[in-house]
Amino acid sequence: MGKSGRASGDESFVLKCVPRPFYDLSLRLLAEFAGSRRLRMHIDCNPEEGILVYPYFRGTLLALVQDDPDFPPAERKKILRHVKPDNILVNWTCDKEGNKTVTDIALGDFDIASKSDTGEPH
Repeated sequence: MGKSGRASGDESFVLKCVPRPFYDLSLRLLAEFAGSRRLRMHIDCNPEEGILVYPYFRGTLLALVQDDPDFPPAERKKILRHVKPDNILVNWTCDKEGNKTVTDIALGDFDIASKSDTGEPH
């Protein structure tokens, strides 16, 4: 289960205690996909306790669209299609008029993620 935490400054993080096989898989995925801005990868870890530290996102695409059915179509286009909305993590800002602007997007929940020998996800 994840726990929200705050670091110094305004950055927030999620601490997730995971089983050893998932922890080891996460380390391999991080090495393979290092530098990807579109995959939510852990940014720190505690090997003794099996804890992964992830950047915090305000919510999921599913929650954003459910909470705001009038979410602007132009902003929706920034988000990948054909992906389960509950696994798309989004950050957004809101102006004084209530207009939302997507500021960051990442795919999350890769509990069973893997990459085939051909490089194609499966």
